[in-house]
This record gives sequence, structure tokens and C-alpha cells, in this order.
Amino acid sequence: MRLWRRQAEPAGTAALTVRTVVDSGRLSVTWAAPVADAGEYAHARVFLAAAGCAPEFLGVIAPSATLTVDIGPGTYTAIAESYSSGSWGGGRLSGIGRSDEFTVG
Repeated sequence: MRLWRRQAEPAGTAALTVRTVVDSGRLSVTWAAPVADAGEYAHARVFLAAAGCAPEFLGVIAPSATLTVDIGPGTYTAIAESYSSGSWGGGRLSGIGRSDEFTVG
């Protein structure tokens, strides 16, 4: 099953680690940067992509924080995008990562 992916990763971005845990329809997402640099990786926008669908925005979390949401049956991947400043409009994309594909239900 094909899950959503960017056409190409932007040049100069680091690979983030994205982890997911599913328990009884509750998804928990965490992410980590390759290095502990609060200026480059202060927060990440987290998205959930179902098979064949565009990603859905879930929220913004700091490294080591956990974002938890309810999800229905399906096949998914979680995506995290970190930026180099607190302003998404003015910040530069510093890292991107996706979880392994997982199935609920």
C-alpha cells in the first residue's frame, strides 16, 4: 500500500527519528533530532498520513514530548518536520522524518 511521501526531501535537512506506539486505537508519537540542538530542533509539526491520503496535521511538540490522539482502523505513517526557529513562516526546515508504516485494527 502506498503511503504519502514528498516528491523529494528538501536539501540540507537532517533525518529525524519518529516513533509510534498504538494501544487500543490511541496513537502516541515522539520524535528525536540527530543532535541535541534546541536552536535547530526546538519543536516539530507532526502529521499523520493514511494510505492514499494527504497528511493530516496533528500538532506541534518538543523533542521528548509525546503527542497522543485517537485513530481509526487503517494503515498509516507519522511524519515530523522540525524548523530552525519558533516561527513556522520565517523558520527554515531543519529536519524531517517518518515512522515505519503501521496498521490499526
